[in-house]
Amino acid sequence: MILFEIIVGLALLSGLLSILFSFFTSSAKMQEKLGRAEAALAERQRLNQRLQTILTSVIPTPDPSLPASLYTQKFPEEENLSLVIYFDHGIDPDPAFSGPSLARIYINPQHELCLAIWPKDREKDKTLVRHEVLLQNIKTFAFQFLTQKTDQSISWESKRPAKAKEDIPSLIRLDLWEEGNQKPFLQFAFALPFSKPSIVYPAHEGVKKKT
Repeated sequence: MILFEIIVGLALLSGLLSILFSFFTSSAKMQEKLGRAEAALAERQRLNQRLQTILTSVIPTPDPSLPASLYTQKFPEEENLSLVIYFDHGIDPDPAFSGPSLARIYINPQHELCLAIWPKDREKDKTLVRHEVLLQNIKTFAFQFLTQKTDQSISWESKRPAKAKEDIPSLIRLDLWEEGNQKPFLQFAFALPFSKPSIVYPAHEGVKKKT
């Protein structure tokens, strides 16, 4: 009888240990998944904040002969269009990178979304450049610009020529694709403060007029 009770006790203990082991294993896997999710979320938040800082600091170019403040360009060694931005970098620990600067958003051969910044007065030789990796494992990306045309119509455009002296777009959308995905896995929108607002007010004879 005592032997039977011992066997039953050992069986119960074995079952209890098996349940506890399974619980702790599942808990460890869940913690690992949560850790990866938190890291991915933090990475995306950093990307959004970095681009938000740059795109909302776009400033008009001081010389009409210079390229536009914001334009797309295709470089020979890259498959994707790059976005070039003339912006106010504010105060930087390195005085060379303070104030008006140029930035380029692009994808490098390692499929990383990157940001390059160089001082405006070194635009030609680009001897002093900062490179940042914003996001990894990116297949392609696309910018869309909400612009107002001369006929007052508004549309999304995927390209902006460097010679175009148009108003800075009021909204920029960014779509990002991973390898193997047909749909973008990340989408961002950035409102630019220097766009000219369209004001509609009533005129004589009930006709509405835009300014």
